[in-house]
Amino acid sequence: GRKNVTNNAAIMRYKRMLIGAWEGRSGLVPGQRTDGEPTDPLVRFSNGWVWMDDYLMDRHTCLTPADSKVFVLNKPSVPFDLEARCPTWLAFLEGIWPGDEGQKRELQKMFGLLMTPVTKYQKLFWLLGATGGGKGTIMDVIKGLLEHQASSMPITAFADNFGKQQLVGKTVCLVDEANDTQAVPMASIDFIKSVAGEGQTQIDRKFLEPFVGQLQCRFVFASNHFPAIADSSGAFGRRIHLFSFYKSFKDKPDDTLRGRLLAELAGIAQWALAGLWLLMVEDGGFRTTEAAKAKWEILQFRLAKVGAAISSFLVADPEGRLPVSAFRELLSRYYRATGWERAAEPDPRLAEEVMTHFATAGSTLTAEQDDHGKLHLIGVSWSPSGRKSLQEYGLDPSGVALDNDTKVK
Repeated sequence: GRKNVTNNAAIMRYKRMLIGAWEGRSGLVPGQRTDGEPTDPLVRFSNGWVWMDDYLMDRHTCLTPADSKVFVLNKPSVPFDLEARCPTWLAFLEGIWPGDEGQKRELQKMFGLLMTPVTKYQKLFWLLGATGGGKGTIMDVIKGLLEHQASSMPITAFADNFGKQQLVGKTVCLVDEANDTQAVPMASIDFIKSVAGEGQTQIDRKFLEPFVGQLQCRFVFASNHFPAIADSSGAFGRRIHLFSFYKSFKDKPDDTLRGRLLAELAGIAQWALAGLWLLMVEDGGFRTTEAAKAKWEILQFRLAKVGAAISSFLVADPEGRLPVSAFRELLSRYYRATGWERAAEPDPRLAEEVMTHFATAGSTLTAEQDDHGKLHLIGVSWSPSGRKSLQEYGLDPSGVALDNDTKVK
């Protein structure tokens, strides 16, 4: 983990990167250097603060004791302690990702970034996978490490008029148990994309003037499945940095783990600072791991293509009645024909994706089951292009496979 900086070229490259990222934006950091140097990422601790360029030059002398030169709100309780270690945390990571050094490295870089106010990487971090796989524990550690700098809220709250005001002044937003059973409002998606892309935003606040400006907030989501999101542009999906959880411990929970990890926060902070070095100097950014690559590719494809397929194959129709199984089979055959077999598996949230897509265009669909238990969407029907594609891929509008006259499952 920890390294002394001996490569002057790497140091200068890092400093140039900091200058490019922060010049003219000192208002984003709760403090300003008095020696004329550009403001670089500041990490706050209970016993002082650390400027990252000082840490990279000499981590043994980088701690600046708190004084009147820097005004800091929400003083954290985690100290800067070079001797602190986190054996329980490292054992926990090995337990959820045995032998998977790639995901551990990416998580370490994410933790390091979250300890700073840096937003230039424009990532949406997503913990995705098995129930009881460790996602909630990681979120708890982030909360313990960042304390008042972190905010928690459901993904649907971003569409609420005043629901976003708690993000003002925060550096991290944790979306635990991200809604994976209902469609995500388009207003939430647009807001998240704007904040992650370092855009200007306006947030209404009760009994206060609206906040207008750029939020420093980075998002960390956690869910067992990816929610139904209508984003045909693919911009949301391109920002996602995925962590895959494939082991479950729900049948053998450790009730003492959270307390033992929170007791190691000082050591986890040192681990995270080493991750910031990996991110800003050694790797120069985030990388998709082999463990998450397959899920990430399918996710990118679905976000970019499913919305486009809905627009192409379906049309709002007050008298329409669409068998969801027929649309699912059409997409499956289309994916296979275009070389995307991995995306052809049935998606249990397809109906929600269709309903979300049409809701953003002002059309409200309803869902109902027929006497045979098959789900239908009311208020939508096949477009001319959809009927042509049905014929091309061997289906009729009700989901009958024309090649063998067998009902689609």
